Amino acid sequence: MDHLVCTDESTGELKGLIRGTRTMIVRGVGEREAPYGTVDSGDTLFFTSGGTPPSVCAKAVVARVVSSGWLTEKRAAAHLARYQHQLRLTKNEIKRWSKSRYLVLIAVDSVARITPFTLDGVGYGCEDDWLLIGDIEEAKVAAVPPGPSQERAHPDTSPALGE
Repeated sequence: MDHLVCTDESTGELKGLIRGTRTMIVRGVGEREAPYGTVDSGDTLFFTSGGTPPSVCAKAVVARVVSSGWLTEKRAAAHLARYQHQLRLTKNEIKRWSKSRYLVLIAVDSVARITPFTLDGVGYGCEDDWLLIGDIEEAKVAAVPPGPSQERAHPDTSPALGE
């Protein structure tokens, strides 16, 4: 299963994963919703970070998943502290994720940058979004969009909507 993981540039989450300083990500939910119960070892995560529209720019393989039971804020903070050496969360991130009733901790391997591409018809881009994609190849639109000079050289000749 392929998953789309939107990251928040301000936390450095994706940069830390690519550098190898972070080896685990966290997502918190109020109810048992994605990624809770939907991500497994061996799944592939595709990451976005910033941009409008954001492009998929990195991927990783899920090594292990640790899903919590229902947590109080104090228990959530203790759970995060137990994995902090892999998460490398900032104080603000710890505070934020501690308010989640359920936590999903995902250890990753083989994090790598990839040739950026966008996805067709997928409403993504909000930081910390998690979307189940199925097969990413079926949702791909294109590699990096052409720059302004390429657009002038090859104008769009497709008919307007409704024609």
